Amino acid sequence: MKTKSCRCNRLGVVLNLALFALLVGGCSTVESRIKDNPHAFAALSPHHQRLVRAGVVTNGMPQEAVYIAWGKPDLVTTGQRQGKHAETWFYYGTRTTTSIAFATGFGCGAYGALGTAIPVTLNEDVLRAWAAFENRVLVAWEKARP
Repeated sequence: MKTKSCRCNRLGVVLNLALFALLVGGCSTVESRIKDNPHAFAALSPHHQRLVRAGVVTNGMPQEAVYIAWGKPDLVTTGQRQGKHAETWFYYGTRTTTSIAFATGFGCGAYGALGTAIPVTLNEDVLRAWAAFENRVLVAWEKARP
């Protein structure tokens, strides 16, 4: 019995460590993207390297620089603009709002005659940034204020 219990404890520890590694490893940062794309980062001008390290983009940057600075986009659209290959990257975030809803009753049951306030939490996807490219070069971008 003692051996079985020990094996179960070890298995639990291993599974928890694997889950922790998956959660931590899934986070992408500017530094982790630089490490994963050293050649693309090294090919940038020193000015663009400084901006990318700060998570800032500017027109004229190659797509790789925007990827390293902002990460993988949530949505990509492609097409043509003035005879050039066009691509737009969209980045979304979540806005959480809480409001109060009122439920009324008929004088009996859980709600009573006057009703009760129920907090309602809503999670809404919101556009927080976009970047437009022509022939893989950034030509326009916008980012929501924090």
